[in-house]
Amino acid sequence: MPGRGYFFSFIAIFSLLMGGSFATSTVLITSNLISTKQIQQKSLIEQLAISNLNDDAKLLSKQLKSAIQFEFLTIKDTNNNILYRYIKDEKQLPHMTKVLKHFNLHPPVQRVKTNPGKLVIEFQPSYELILLPMSLITLIAFVAPITLCLFVYVLTGSIMDRRLEKVTKHLERLTEGANDEITPALKKHQIKPFENVISNITLLKEQPVPKTDPNVDTLTGLATGLKFVNDFNEALDKLDFNAPSTPTFIIIRALDLQEINLTQGYQQGDAYILDLAKHLKSYFASKGTELFKLNGLDFGAIVSIPGDLQNTTEEISQVLNSQMENAHTSYRVKIVPIKIEATTQLEQLFSQADRAASE
Repeated sequence: MPGRGYFFSFIAIFSLLMGGSFATSTVLITSNLISTKQIQQKSLIEQLAISNLNDDAKLLSKQLKSAIQFEFLTIKDTNNNILYRYIKDEKQLPHMTKVLKHFNLHPPVQRVKTNPGKLVIEFQPSYELILLPMSLITLIAFVAPITLCLFVYVLTGSIMDRRLEKVTKHLERLTEGANDEITPALKKHQIKPFENVISNITLLKEQPVPKTDPNVDTLTGLATGLKFVNDFNEALDKLDFNAPSTPTFIIIRALDLQEINLTQGYQQGDAYILDLAKHLKSYFASKGTELFKLNGLDFGAIVSIPGDLQNTTEEISQVLNSQMENAHTSYRVKIVPIKIEATTQLEQLFSQADRAASE
């Protein structure tokens, strides 16, 4: 579904931006923490340097390494002769150190002179106690929004699939015969129940796209139940629930179709449906609304009815009876109006309409 693809793209971009923002914030916080730590440790080194009155490089190095862990420590004399040097292997450094240095967020090497000024100490403390947990926190800060957003996407997709499955089941129920009395006869003659002419949504996912338009009924030329499902939310947004007229879903079920198919053949059944569709389309066109061929037995439309719903039911019946008399034919239909609320769900609407049309 194209809509789901756009939604996934939005979720992916949004989650990456959120993860990147959180991870960047964590890196900046880490940089501030180690800068503060370096200031504290520089103060300690200055005190140790002052207490080294003899300028003994060996003794001073032992005092410094026992008090502080270093990544880098060099002790020189005033002539730049190196008296002591320690450099930690880069492979032992936390990964966060490399990240901070790459973005120039790592504190630079510091320099301290002993009190007499004969020794120069250049140092870079080790920040493993800060960087190791902060590396994990940075990773979590980056991954957590992505994981959460993907979870929301999967959960939303699952909910949409369940609701779509419910709608499909209701549509399939609508295609079952309104009269259960003829079922034994169908079995006796080994005739399969009338097949749903709405493109089954589940099957559409598994089968190649048909050459015919799934939104148009091939027999009557009316919009199909699939198009009704796709357009329902848009139609709901256009309804005025504060107007005096009542937004209503009308279902018209052809009660005689299965019997005609059984006794007279499917060709006669098609002619019967085509004739009924012509009369209904003419009526609803006069009301300025679209008629849908929901499935094999049912037609449907959404209209705004001023006044009693029962009056509209009687009006449609009178129109059909009048046209039937002129055509010297007869239709036995069940007309059910269902009031639509702003919060009406599609599966709820189908379920209510099916129960009412089956009574």
